[in-house]
Amino acid sequence: MANSNLTNARNAKKDEFYTQYHDIEKEVAAYLEYNPDVFKNKTIL
Repeated sequence: MANSNLTNARNAKKDEFYTQYHDIEKEVAAYLEYNPDVFKNKTIL
C-alpha cells in the first residue's frame, strides 16, 4: 500500500517531502563530534 502511495505521488508530482529540522540537527551534531572544525569558515543555509 505504501509503495502505491509513493508511486501515485511521483506520477502526480504534487507531493513534497521535507527533511525534519530535528534530523538535520542530529546529523550536524554527528559531523561536529567527528571533526569540530568541519564547518569552520563555512556558511550553512
